[in-house]
Amino acid sequence: MIVPVEGVVLDGSSVSLEIVEFPDGRFLEMDLTNAVVPENAAFWTTEINGRPQGRSTARQGSTMGRRVDKEVYGDTLIVTFSAVTSDDLVLATTGEVRIVD
Repeated sequence: MIVPVEGVVLDGSSVSLEIVEFPDGRFLEMDLTNAVVPENAAFWTTEINGRPQGRSTARQGSTMGRRVDKEVYGDTLIVTFSAVTSDDLVLATTGEVRIVD
């Protein structure tokens, strides 16, 4: 699923979100190949079902993953992916995205 990232002048910016099954668990894969990093962005942050899931350095072109086992998260994930400053000011976000497995 390709999700647009909206915020400070990010024409064409998007993030690809996909649930991937591996023998050792289920993961949410986030592909940032087409994500434009806003000026002043320090981190990408991920929230799943209303819970912060961590942050990573804001850069374009990386792929990240978060473990999202059904026993913990269920069949439906509500994901928010954002670019934030070092003070947690949101510069760009996907908003809430519902993914049903």
